Amino acid sequence: MKEIERKFLVKKDEFQRIKSSLFCFVIRQGYVVSNEDGVVRVRSKFGQNYLCVKGKNIGITRDEYEIAVPELVGKDLFGLCGTVIEKRRYRYPIIPSGKEWEIDEFLDKELDGLILAEIELSSEDEKFEIPYFIGDEVSDNPEYYSSSIVKKLESERYKKYRTDLSKCPGCGGPADNGHDRCDPPSPYYCTKCMREHELDA
Repeated sequence: MKEIERKFLVKKDEFQRIKSSLFCFVIRQGYVVSNEDGVVRVRSKFGQNYLCVKGKNIGITRDEYEIAVPELVGKDLFGLCGTVIEKRRYRYPIIPSGKEWEIDEFLDKELDGLILAEIELSSEDEKFEIPYFIGDEVSDNPEYYSSSIVKKLESERYKKYRTDLSKCPGCGGPADNGHDRCDPPSPYYCTKCMREHELDA
């Protein structure tokens, strides 16, 4: 099926005033495959796992196919994902059109409280109501694709990982037992503390 979707930033202060009145639920999702030709996503919501394949964006339209999968299959699929994100999804109905805004509040602290809003349409030129808390449109900005947000989160966590591992957990000074390698031993110690650690082991 075709997914036609427009995406916007959210004015945080305005949205904070109404979010407690909206229905919401938590979503976990990761990507088994993510490249310029499309994505293979695994998602969990309401205790059910889903596998979704999305094609390449052509404007704001792309192919999308999603199926529910058993719990054990979902667990295995999540194991194939690198980073898994969590977001709280709010639903904001538009009456009387029957349309519904989906507002995603990303819960991982590295994403600095990012909030995005999406609305699915029947055609690319369909008119729709824009609530007062909706900000700039980012439909054409790949930076705000969910797969790109996952990659950003991976990068932020990697930088934090590298920074933390550059310090000796024994004395707090710089670690010097191989911390410049991509996949070094853990934990990192300075030479002095490493010797003491080995003696204590």
